[in-house]
Amino acid sequence: MICLEDRQSLSKTSALFKMHGARQAHCQRPPLVQAAVQAWRYRDTLQKIEFAAVISGSNNDDAAWKQWTEAAANETRIKRFKKPLFHAKPEKTDPLAFLVVKSMLLNGFDAPIEGVMYLDRPIREAELLQAIARVNRTGFGKRCGIVAGYCGAAEHLREALAAYADEDIQRALQSLKDEVPALRLVEDQEVPLKLLNGRFLLRRNLVASARVCLVQWYSARAKVSLWDHAREYVARMEVQPVGVKVQDLGYRWGSCGKGDGLYFHWKTILLPPRIAEYVVVHELAHLYHPHHTPAFWQWVERALPNFERRKTWLAEHGMEVEGL
Repeated sequence: MICLEDRQSLSKTSALFKMHGARQAHCQRPPLVQAAVQAWRYRDTLQKIEFAAVISGSNNDDAAWKQWTEAAANETRIKRFKKPLFHAKPEKTDPLAFLVVKSMLLNGFDAPIEGVMYLDRPIREAELLQAIARVNRTGFGKRCGIVAGYCGAAEHLREALAAYADEDIQRALQSLKDEVPALRLVEDQEVPLKLLNGRFLLRRNLVASARVCLVQWYSARAKVSLWDHAREYVARMEVQPVGVKVQDLGYRWGSCGKGDGLYFHWKTILLPPRIAEYVVVHELAHLYHPHHTPAFWQWVERALPNFERRKTWLAEHGMEVEGL
């Protein structure tokens, strides 16, 4: 005889087996099919994505081009393009994700959010280097950009770099294949993910949830490391946090919750140790001073006299911390 609880347990187990089988089947599908399934998850965002042309006008332009050559309209489109697609505050997002240009915005265009540049015409020498420099501005969690070019673009880049010393251009030209994470799939191991000899080992049946496994791995280590930092300062700062929780906090590195709990973004473990230490001290100070008043900063300085340099580094480079 099976009671209701047993039936529910069997139902859940069956569902887990079906999900596991579906993930394995998905990983065996052709790459284009896998990409289509991934895109389906973001279908709402993809449906809203906008394109716009940015063209420098002249007196002989066709009247139909006016909407794309008018200076004020172009400025508005550029500002929209610089906003992210996702943000905790919807008013800070914008669906304009693609700008189509010929020569405009290739030189001196400062938009760290630009992640990919598609080249459909041959450009050389300084113009090519400038174009590549635009897409390689770091920021928004981006270490480098991607250039999808016409056949021969790589050779043109080598020609443009020939005028520079070897040490100045080391790793300037690098295949995307070289950026594949050092992640090895294994058939069986006791834990979903582990680090061995500087390389992550992931169970093959968990490929579909690789990011989740990586975040959980980093989060577990961040909790221990950040709590160790906190314990070093509790006596000096006259506070007593009840514990540390690590999770995705969006654009915040840390937060001081109700009940004297400390919350940190899991990416904090990827910061240089001295900067992570500052983040911990910052949140500990909030246990004593809830707001960023002069007294709050004095309390931070009391614990960490050189905090200003660390604070500045975090403001300037924090967005460069690699995401997953």
